[in-house]
Amino acid sequence: MGKLGTSAQTLRKKGLDDYLKTHTGIKLIESQAADWDNAKALALVQDWLSKYPAGSIDAIIDQGPEGATAAKYAFDNGRKDVKFMMGDYPKDVKDGITAGYIYGTVDQDPHPQGVESVKMANFWLLGQKDKVPQPTYFLDLPIVTSENVSQYPAAWGG
Repeated sequence: MGKLGTSAQTLRKKGLDDYLKTHTGIKLIESQAADWDNAKALALVQDWLSKYPAGSIDAIIDQGPEGATAAKYAFDNGRKDVKFMMGDYPKDVKDGITAGYIYGTVDQDPHPQGVESVKMANFWLLGQKDKVPQPTYFLDLPIVTSENVSQYPAAWGG
């Protein structure tokens, strides 16, 4: 998980928890915070790969892209049995999906989010509130895997 208590961390955890409620065949065996930090994510994954032998875990989900280095570490050390899923889509995550050591991610690109935020704020401030979707407005966030990675440029870092 990311930095505990931040809105991104709590909302992403809630989304996963809600998903797991409807998919009872998936068992969450451990959850720890890496604080959006690459070194902490790597250390956690190293600990988990030592603690859980090959075949005992299927996946590691990182709330952000910081687990990309950890996914590469696992792959390079023969732990191809563990699928790594990230949040966000910078270049190192795209490279990991392309190379096969990251299973997938959510393309949460800050550029269209910023553009749409300003556009909706402009409508609101100009008195065109009817053009602002209510009660909430969410952009589609594509899931990127090896099957479609070539269709999506990295959201940043590339």
